[in-house]
Amino acid sequence: MGTRTTVRVDTYTQSVTYVVGGLLDLFRTFVDELGLTPDYFADVLGALEAGLHTWIEGRYLRTVYLEVYSPNGSLVTRIDIDIDYKSSTSAHHSFYLDMFLAELMAKKVGRVSRSCKYRVLVTAAPGAPSVPGWSSTKLLSNEGLSPWHLGQALGSPDIGSSMQLWLR
Repeated sequence: MGTRTTVRVDTYTQSVTYVVGGLLDLFRTFVDELGLTPDYFADVLGALEAGLHTWIEGRYLRTVYLEVYSPNGSLVTRIDIDIDYKSSTSAHHSFYLDMFLAELMAKKVGRVSRSCKYRVLVTAAPGAPSVPGWSSTKLLSNEGLSPWHLGQALGSPDIGSSMQLWLR
């Protein structure tokens, strides 16, 4: 009779860190490709990282949005990234980030006026803890825009995502 040993590696903490970094990289690349200034990210990076990390780690985060809007407050384009907390028996056991999709999305939108601004918003599950630097707000109206489904651009063994881009 032989001895059987099973080793399980808990990748959830690594997954959280990887997905938070990947989300921020995707958004920064998209913003850069649109020709917008990175000032917003520099100003709120600590709060963005803390909020995303807290809500993903606790499995509260449902969707992350990047809204690009004109000076009059109308939505120019939006990226929605839905978060999927996969079971440990998921068939996909790798870390992946498709930066090509961020570049492709930006090309689809084209350059926007440098007077446009952008912001990151989230939808979280009930009971999500509050995080300094974040407050309640509403998404801008996407009336007149159509969704373009992009599929998976970011994920890990424990956390997946699906993306869509809203265009005129």
